[in-house]
Amino acid sequence: MTKDMARALLLLYRWNTKKAIDDFWNLGPQGIFDFDPDADDIIPTCCDSCYDEFAPKKENWVAISECKHYLCRDCYTYYLSNEVSKGPECAVAHCPHATCHMIVPSEIF
Repeated sequence: MTKDMARALLLLYRWNTKKAIDDFWNLGPQGIFDFDPDADDIIPTCCDSCYDEFAPKKENWVAISECKHYLCRDCYTYYLSNEVSKGPECAVAHCPHATCHMIVPSEIF
């Protein structure tokens, strides 16, 4: 488990460590965060936000390494700018994918 995944788990469970650990072992990351950590890292060609098409090159896309939910660089920049404008709560901004609860790692900001 990465440091960012542990942080997301604790925040999602409001620091109820017993429940977080129990669910993590029973459900696994996929059941908690709604992603498959063992899935292949397939770079998309169409952004799920703006629907523009881009070449499947890493430099065109941004994703959290654990969940691999990609957005084009412009959409991710817009999303993070909007989260930062909310103030200190941006420190717990989650993946922009609708059902994902993974926290955006600080290195993406």
